[in-house]
Order: sequence, then structure tokens, then C-alpha cells
Amino acid sequence: MATTHSVDSDSVDPPSSVFLGDRVITSFPRYEVVKLDADSFIQWQQQIRLILRGYSLLGFLDGTLTAPSRFVQSPDGALVTNPFALVYDEQDNLLTSWLLSMISSSFLTLFTDVRTAGDVWIMANNLFAADTTAKQSQLRHELHSLQKEFDIIVSHASFSPVPLPFQRLVDALSECEARQIQSVQDVLVAANVVEGTQLPSTDGAFRGGRPPSRGRG
Repeated sequence: MATTHSVDSDSVDPPSSVFLGDRVITSFPRYEVVKLDADSFIQWQQQIRLILRGYSLLGFLDGTLTAPSRFVQSPDGALVTNPFALVYDEQDNLLTSWLLSMISSSFLTLFTDVRTAGDVWIMANNLFAADTTAKQSQLRHELHSLQKEFDIIVSHASFSPVPLPFQRLVDALSECEARQIQSVQDVLVAANVVEGTQLPSTDGAFRGGRPPSRGRG
């Protein structure tokens, strides 16, 4: 299980628009998250969003959760370190490390300059989002170019509320194509059977000797 703890807020009362530190994750459980690579961005992005939304940490990625001020004023008027800022940094460092562990090793070198969880998120989107969108557009065009026999799959892919896994779409198209091929083969077999029954037999003409010849007039 993920470990959480609350931060003592008696000394500082931060505004509600920034990180409150009231629910802090100190360790993440092991999730079966797909590793980020050129082909898994959509699935990776969805899984990360769902997990972090469950822990109220998605704001670290999309910028909706802002960092507290580094220093606050104490009751006697002196500037002191804001404990919420320290907790924010610790939480962000843990989240950054966890996100990096969810990236394929072949792409980790592209993330060497990231410093925050938000940096990881932005870098991942910059690297893969545009390419994924282009692939989706190309695939959507190819789907609409298919024959009517594939209409049910095209409709399902076009109106699905969530992106369909690429492999699932490939499997569905392959299965539909296999059924079409089988149907064509069945029709050809049936046609050959019918044609075979209608052909006149010529075996009898050659039994008992030479075929009859036309006499000379």
C-alpha cells in the first residue's frame, strides 16, 4: 500500500490555491504500468493520470497544484522556511523518480535534464503526443477507406469515448478479414461443386474404343 502522512499545519496556514501538504505519499505501491515508449504513450498517459488522480497528485503534472512560498513570516515578523515548501519538494522528487521508473530504458537518456514531475510530463508529451496524433489521424483515414464490411469496426473506433489500444484494433481488423476470406473460400467451394454437377460426363464416349469419327461425304 502507499504510505501517507499528514503535515502539522499549526505554525503555517497556507492558502487553499497552493499545495496544502495534508495528504502526502511517502511511497508508491507497485503498479503494472506499461513502460513509456514510442508505441505506448496513450496507454501510459492514461494509467499515470488515473493513478495520480487517485492520490490527488495530478496537479504536480498539469500545473494546477502550485508550489508554496519558500519563506513565510513567523508571528514575530521574521522570515522562516515554509515547511510546506519542503514537503512539496519531497513529494515532487518522489513523484519524479517514480515517473522515470515508468519509462522504457531506451528513452531514459532523453529525460536526463528533467528536474520535476511536471518536466517529465511535458517532455513525454513533447516527444510522443504529436507522433501519436499523426498516427491516429493516419489510422482514422485508413479506417474510413476500408470496405463496407469493416463499417462496424470503423464506427466503434470512431465513436469510442476512450482511445482503443492499437493492438486491439489490429486484432479486430484481422479477425474481420479472416472471416471475409473464409466466406469467399466457402462461396468458391460451393460454386465449384455446383459447376461440377452440371458438367456433362465425357467418359462414356471413350469407352470401348476410339471416339466416333465423322464420315466423309
